[in-house]
Amino acid sequence: MSRKRNGEQELPRTEWTYGHATQKTSRLTITLDPSGQIYIPEIDPTTIRRQITHTRTNKDDKVLFSSPADDFGQMLDSTEQLKSKFDFILAVDTNTIRDKNGPMRFNGYTASACTIVTINEPTQEWGTEIRFQPLASYLILDAGEKVQAEQLGWHLALTRHTNTAFLRSKRLGMIVDCELGKHIDINSQAEPYHGDHLLPDNTKLIYASSDRSATFANSMLKCCDNIAGQMLDHFKRLGIESALSATRFQIDTARCFSICHISNPLKQR
Repeated sequence: MSRKRNGEQELPRTEWTYGHATQKTSRLTITLDPSGQIYIPEIDPTTIRRQITHTRTNKDDKVLFSSPADDFGQMLDSTEQLKSKFDFILAVDTNTIRDKNGPMRFNGYTASACTIVTINEPTQEWGTEIRFQPLASYLILDAGEKVQAEQLGWHLALTRHTNTAFLRSKRLGMIVDCELGKHIDINSQAEPYHGDHLLPDNTKLIYASSDRSATFANSMLKCCDNIAGQMLDHFKRLGIESALSATRFQIDTARCFSICHISNPLKQR
């Protein structure tokens, strides 16, 4: 499907599914069951992903959306596929004040803003209109040169908002916009997502770009990005003294301040 953006015609988009073989092989066995699901036993099931891309001139294809999948079938659209894979969905994005050389010091600190957005209803209760809302935002000061602020934002979401007895029994999809090349290893717990922290067993990363719209996941990420950007604009204009007087908590070298907290829609039902 082609879409228009700023009056220009975008290149067509492609939706496809891929996976990696468990070992070098010269042939694949494709099995189609009556439900329309497609299985390839030579493919490691933890590597199967559903992806939407569009072509770019003289560049690699732009990935708009990428999510873990259970099989190679495409009988379901991307939204229905996520509903079959997850019980709840949230999105996390972190913006950092930067210049061309990297994070800038602002009022003596490096500053990032993290925003978490959630969908109120469990996926099986979604209607034709999917509504999402901000859950929490954080100001992060002095995360440190070796700490990626984006992954620290993931850690805030996972440790402060999804680590409950109820949610640990649910399948959670967390939409992010970076480290796509590491998602397979992070999702399989072969690699930590932050420091030495492994992703919880019930949680998987979903990738979405915030600068293009392909699914509701892109819109959720864009909402996170906008709110985090507005927070940083506010602090650049007015300073961060008021935030420094608020209650803070420490994660390694980073000082974290809760800027807003809206009643948790990921509540037990």
